[in-house]
Amino acid sequence: MKKEELLKEIQTIFSKIFKDNGIEFVDVEYVKEPKGNVLRIFIDKKDGVDLDSCEFASNLVSEWLDEVDPIEQSYFLEVSSPGIDREIKLDKLENFIDKKILIKCYKKINGTKEFIGYLKKYDDVKLTLDINKQSIDFDKNDIAIIKTQN
Repeated sequence: MKKEELLKEIQTIFSKIFKDNGIEFVDVEYVKEPKGNVLRIFIDKKDGVDLDSCEFASNLVSEWLDEVDPIEQSYFLEVSSPGIDREIKLDKLENFIDKKILIKCYKKINGTKEFIGYLKKYDDVKLTLDINKQSIDFDKNDIAIIKTQN
């Protein structure tokens, strides 16, 4: 199974299962690191991710991986919180309306590539930040990364 297909299948299967158990499926990645290949799943919960949540998610995914066996190479499975300053995927923006975020752009806009403000709205093409009571629109194609901010 191709890497992209595997990651999409994991997200599709476990998003609903996790949601039914009060856990948000945030992201999945399969990366090569010095210690070897790592299949990493990021989860979140309203009251914060705890060890029991990670163990629950890990056991479910591990059982499925053992049964389906979609990865030929050896790998490590990790389940964790995405962290405080986590990257926000464009399809998850609805969770961050009126929250403080950081946008890094591919090219300079008004002399800078980084902007911190409150997400006010978004659509398929652009998103709007409130920065010091001024609304600034960003074309989604110009955005390299979006992260949460404290």
